[in-house]
Amino acid sequence: MMGRQTVDQGQLFYLFNLERRIPERHLLRRINPTVTRILGEFRERLEPFYSEIGLDWSYRAWSCGLM
Repeated sequence: MMGRQTVDQGQLFYLFNLERRIPERHLLRRINPTVTRILGEFRERLEPFYSEIGLDWSYRAWSCGLM
């Protein structure tokens, strides 16, 4: 399912806060807005191809013969 996250999940997969680990003037912070914009454009272009019922990856892989 193609949904946008509405809450901060910064610590969902980490035992530390990634935002605190990256220095303020680091290159990653400077390129982040550009990468976020580009990925947002991809999301908009690919939105018609996402399922509205949210089938999981294993079903899609099975239906494509990948499993």
